[in-house]
Amino acid sequence: MKKVIGTLLLSLMALGVGIMPIQDASARTESFRETCWDWQWRSNGDLCSYCRKRDGRTQYSCLPNANACTSDIANRNGWLVCG
Repeated sequence: MKKVIGTLLLSLMALGVGIMPIQDASARTESFRETCWDWQWRSNGDLCSYCRKRDGRTQYSCLPNANACTSDIANRNGWLVCG
């Protein structure tokens, strides 16, 4: 069994297929904090905040299930997004 798995991994590496480690929520960054304020983590995992848009106006945004984001939570023109 070990030989089969080793052969499979070597084959994937030869094909250029990488294996990425899974990140947990503690590894994520939260760049939205630079342009959003009054954020609230809700008990269901949603994140809601007032965020600045490119034109300078403010927009209220909620990111459903934000606690599942494994990379950056960002403000994209007033919208909270994962990654």
